[in-house]
Amino acid sequence: MQLFLPLVPVLAMLMAVSVACADVTCRASVSYKWEKGDAENSTHWRDLRAVAKDEEAAKRSLAELTNIEKTRAAQGCVVQHENLSGCISTKFSTTSPTYHSLSFAARKALEDAITKDCAAVQGSCGAAQASEPQCKDESVQPSPSATAVPAQEKKKK
Repeated sequence: MQLFLPLVPVLAMLMAVSVACADVTCRASVSYKWEKGDAENSTHWRDLRAVAKDEEAAKRSLAELTNIEKTRAAQGCVVQHENLSGCISTKFSTTSPTYHSLSFAARKALEDAITKDCAAVQGSCGAAQASEPQCKDESVQPSPSATAVPAQEKKKK
């Protein structure tokens, strides 16, 4: 055990140096717009986060993620709001286990409800956009009380 005690101050110093390195976190959110009639709607798609050693690298990484997610958001908008047959098909496939056990009147009511639900979310998609990146320095500066003190030195004090 005594062989490792001289290493404790060195390890504590290394930990303090690694904690002092700057980590910058940048965040942005991606959304898309779609229209139904005269109403324009905005739908939140996803929150993004990138971490790097400096703000420039974090913003660069976030910009790459943002471009990918904007493409996915635009595709998601088309699936959700410009694909009536796909919506109806998906809803029918989720109700298929119980559909055959329903009476004719109940089947008709279900068909009408599914068609009405899908028609309510149909529209035309606009562009996907991302918010401005918000960056924050997440580095933690070690305080004197946070550094490790070897056990033997604690007993001497």
